[in-house]
Amino acid sequence: MKANSKGQTAMLELLVGSLLVLIVLIAILNSFESTFSSAQAQGQFVEIQQASARALQGLIRTTGLTTEQKSAWEEDAISIENVQTIGLAKRPSVLSEAKLLKFLEFANFDSETPESYYKTKEKIGLGKYDFSVSVLVREGVRDKEVKAQTSESFLEMGKSDADMKGIGFSSIIIERAVLLDAGKYNSSEGEEKIINYDPVIFRLKVYASQ
Repeated sequence: MKANSKGQTAMLELLVGSLLVLIVLIAILNSFESTFSSAQAQGQFVEIQQASARALQGLIRTTGLTTEQKSAWEEDAISIENVQTIGLAKRPSVLSEAKLLKFLEFANFDSETPESYYKTKEKIGLGKYDFSVSVLVREGVRDKEVKAQTSESFLEMGKSDADMKGIGFSSIIIERAVLLDAGKYNSSEGEEKIINYDPVIFRLKVYASQ
């Protein structure tokens, strides 16, 4: 009986020891998985941050090109297919309103006909991600005809949070103060004015599905 009792005790100790080892291993694996996930998330954040910065710089500092190497793509491009790269600048950090409006046409997301939006993503280097762009009037700047009455943003394009509803995503927003060459427009008094350099905020929001 004593031998049998000792055998049972040894077996019990072995089981307890094995259970403890298993618990330690599980804890180590969970810790490794958590560290790996954290590193992976950090890597994804850096990647989206870099892609967003490149896209923003390309939009506000370059003129863009058609497939025939013409910089006036907003005039010569019949469709997004005719555009090689999209840039919105007349010169670095001075945006063309004509280019912005054409960009709005190409980048505006329509769930029924989304092809132009998805091709526009590729042209600005955000093929992996979704995006939205807002151009905001800075305080003290005269209203434009294209400015919405209920919002400080007078141009919006791309996707929105509502379009991303039901999809897990993270996002990053970067913005720059730039100038908008709006050309000629009529004031409320009916007199023609020329506002060459209106200060605006160009805001890019980039979404990454999780």
